[in-house]
Amino acid sequence: DVVVANSDLSESSMGGIDIAGSPNVTLINNMINRNQASGTFSEAQIGTATNVGSNVTFAGGVSGSFGLPWRAGTPFILDGISYAIASVVNEEHIILASSPPDHPSPVTWFVNTTNERLLGDVINDNGLARFGDQLQVGISWGDATNGIISNVTAVDTGAGTQLYGLEFSSTANAILSGNTFSPNVEAGDGVFGSQQIVAPTNLSFSAQAVATASSAQTATLTVGAVVAQNLVVQVSGDFSQTNNCGSELPAFGTCQVQLTFNPLRTGTLNGSLTVTDSAPHSPQTVSLTGTGISSGLGLSIAPGGSDSARLAGGKTAKYSLSIGGAGMSGTATLSCTGAPRGTTCNLPATAVIGATQPTAFTVSVTSQAPSLGALRRTPFRPAPWLFALVMMGWIVLPAGVNSKHLARRYPLSHLLLILMFLCSCGGGDFSGTPKGTFTLIITAKLGSESEQMPLTLLVQ
Repeated sequence: DVVVANSDLSESSMGGIDIAGSPNVTLINNMINRNQASGTFSEAQIGTATNVGSNVTFAGGVSGSFGLPWRAGTPFILDGISYAIASVVNEEHIILASSPPDHPSPVTWFVNTTNERLLGDVINDNGLARFGDQLQVGISWGDATNGIISNVTAVDTGAGTQLYGLEFSSTANAILSGNTFSPNVEAGDGVFGSQQIVAPTNLSFSAQAVATASSAQTATLTVGAVVAQNLVVQVSGDFSQTNNCGSELPAFGTCQVQLTFNPLRTGTLNGSLTVTDSAPHSPQTVSLTGTGISSGLGLSIAPGGSDSARLAGGKTAKYSLSIGGAGMSGTATLSCTGAPRGTTCNLPATAVIGATQPTAFTVSVTSQAPSLGALRRTPFRPAPWLFALVMMGWIVLPAGVNSKHLARRYPLSHLLLILMFLCSCGGGDFSGTPKGTFTLIITAKLGSESEQMPLTLLVQ
């Protein structure tokens, strides 16, 4: 274990402090400012080696060329198995506390950098020099470094070229609390590395009947290099959620949020899922949208249609209607009432409807053409009783009149009077469809559910 506290590691040194292959290092209240490279650098060390018993000879140089100043007891991972270091001979040889089995050479070795802690340090304005094209950062953690960074300030006031306050690479990760990493040369929150994401970023729900719940859709939260603490999952609008995230997730962990659409009104409805935590780049959002529809048969005028039509003699009036898409499904019966005399109202006897998609159908009304008798009507229509009296006199009169001339005209006059009588009495309906405004009622029924649609018919 190493603790560096209350020290000033500043002013143009190559780097403030390098922690390579050293677990359990704690930095407390140090000043690490205006160095050429990063203020503090941590990484695991990896290479290849040959071994004879407990003696390990390095075949490949260590990562970063920082030498091997490891203390006795440091875990040394050889071919995936951890051994304790007994002593360091030089930069090419170490001795392990117990002998591993022989391995085919070369063999991979690994010294981790774990449980690092930066507490209250000030790491400003580093990166006074370039190394290749790489600007340097305040805190650089790579190659499996992990630990806690709390109440640390790592900013660039303009004296250096500090690219980020904190940079993660490889599988490095940390718990962050109360830090200041902005401003730096790069805009944003001053943290570079894998970040938490929620996917997908947009969810659309199918049309849903008002006051009912849809089936759930899933959004997945994936945590990046920073442990997600104080985690809250919230939704707005006509949506609800459940999740298995808890209040904290480890670095690179995942959890799922189940989202449901619960419309309380009709129309297009929008909302959002917002995920907040203590990590940088928070919050994450998912846009939510769905359509609320009325619960019923959905009998309505089809798009572009009208609830009124004009009808001329001998012609046909048509209405475009639709049914369905309002939450119910099945086979509905259709009927038409209210059509005026001399017309026929035609429509399908049944319609198969769906809960989410409307089905179009047509209502047509056909009129009867006016008759010839109707076209010859005059305003003068003597009372029927008058014609009856005249006919009776005409029949009785010839009996008392001896006139051959009158007798010859009698049959023809008789027929003419009979025809006049029938016309005056309306002895047949030859007038066709009457003019005026009429209301048709279209009725749809499905089980106990019934809906009606009034239609206006203007007869010319």
